[in-house]
Amino acid sequence: MDKHDLLNPVELAKLFTFDADGHIVRAVAVSTAKAGDRPGTVGTDGYIRVGIKGNLYYLHRVVWALAHGNWPTTELDHINGDKLDNRVSNLRLASRTDNMQNLRHAPSTNKSGAMGVRYEKRKTNNQWRAMGWVGGKRGKNVSIGYFPTRDAAHQAYLEWKRENHAFCTI
Repeated sequence: MDKHDLLNPVELAKLFTFDADGHIVRAVAVSTAKAGDRPGTVGTDGYIRVGIKGNLYYLHRVVWALAHGNWPTTELDHINGDKLDNRVSNLRLASRTDNMQNLRHAPSTNKSGAMGVRYEKRKTNNQWRAMGWVGGKRGKNVSIGYFPTRDAAHQAYLEWKRENHAFCTI
């Protein structure tokens, strides 16, 4: 049994509501939190979690369930890339592939420090290569081109990403 089965959106409406700015707030006082307070704490992954009836929930999923009357069945994408901005207007349903298209920063494993860029020392006489991903989970890397600087390669990658990834908002 999924923990979401234990908490339906009707019950959520008894606990939470939305303020004038579209942020979720507590409808009733709980423990040390007052009605009107924003719920949850930021986890190590940067997402806000809220405890409800002994279970932890991602706040953006709670917001979706409260606003739409059902729990999301896919991932949710924060349109503006801010994990702390959980307004309904900033959330959209997304596949894993779509959600990854909206990344804003290079992963920590990226040695160049720029998304979509790597340094090609041997093959190209010391040039920077811009690479993109197409085709979803079983897709492939595509070469965008070689550039004399990291910044030029990164700009080319961003332009390519805007044209080729529907969920990209950078």
